[in-house]
Amino acid sequence: MTTQTRLRTVVADTSALVSLAVPRADASVSSTLPDPLQYVLTSCAVSVPTAVRSELDAMTAYDDIHGAAASNVLAADGHYTVVDPYDQAETPDERPDFGLDDGETDGIVLANSLSVDGFLTDEFGGTNFA
Repeated sequence: MTTQTRLRTVVADTSALVSLAVPRADASVSSTLPDPLQYVLTSCAVSVPTAVRSELDAMTAYDDIHGAAASNVLAADGHYTVVDPYDQAETPDERPDFGLDDGETDGIVLANSLSVDGFLTDEFGGTNFA
C-alpha cells in the first residue's frame, strides 16, 4: 500500500489558474460537473505572486474564454493570498532569469521561499527550473 501526500500549500501561476477556471467560463460545460478552480482554492492554501495578479488583471481585457476565466479567478480572490516573493526571507534581490515569464519565475521564487508542497503551472517550455 502506498501513502499519498496531500497538497496543503501551493503557489500557482497565471496559466494554471486560468486553465482551472476555464470550465466555469465555458457556457457549454455542465454546471453539475465539479469546478476545478473551486476545488483547488478550497482544498489547500494557495499563494500567488504579485506578477500573477497583474497578469490576471491584463487577461481580463481579452474578449475570449481566457479573459472570462481570468475574471473568475480574480472574483475568487478571497480564497488565495497575493504575495510579493521578493519581500520574503532568503529570496534574491532581483528576478532570476529562468527563461520563463515574470509570473512563472516569481512563482518559483515564491514556492521556494514558502517551502510549499507544490507549484501549479502548465508551463514546461523552459528547462532551467530552480
